[in-house]
Amino acid sequence: MYERRRKVPMLDVAERLMQAAGADLGMVTTVVWEVDFRPGLKTFWYPNRLWRVEVPGCFDTVRMPDLVGHSEQDEWDLRDRTDRRRLYENLLTEGDQHMIMRWVDGALLVDAWSELVLPEKIRAAWEPAVAAASTGRSHGVFDA
Repeated sequence: MYERRRKVPMLDVAERLMQAAGADLGMVTTVVWEVDFRPGLKTFWYPNRLWRVEVPGCFDTVRMPDLVGHSEQDEWDLRDRTDRRRLYENLLTEGDQHMIMRWVDGALLVDAWSELVLPEKIRAAWEPAVAAASTGRSHGVFDA
């Protein structure tokens, strides 16, 4: 009946059907992007909130030139903290929202935030999303 579209499954039935197919009804974070300009009219993108990049994507090897450090590096191993930090600097400064969303993981960004070397305007634009993500929840000894 469902396949012929004669009956619409309720959420609990849809969930069971998805589980039988090896999937689940996961939630996707909606991110709203804004664009701003740096001196010289260079654009940069910043979000209203952070997101997670699924494993193993957040630990990929990324091939792109160093756009801000002016080094010869063109391959970034996101498993390496230094490479990840430098790629994040490149992406937040020169990347578009699609590139940023693909490789910048919110939790890993929060972890590296104090170490990133960013133009002041870009840091200020990203700060609300990073601050909101880094507040965390407080758990007592007996909290679940």
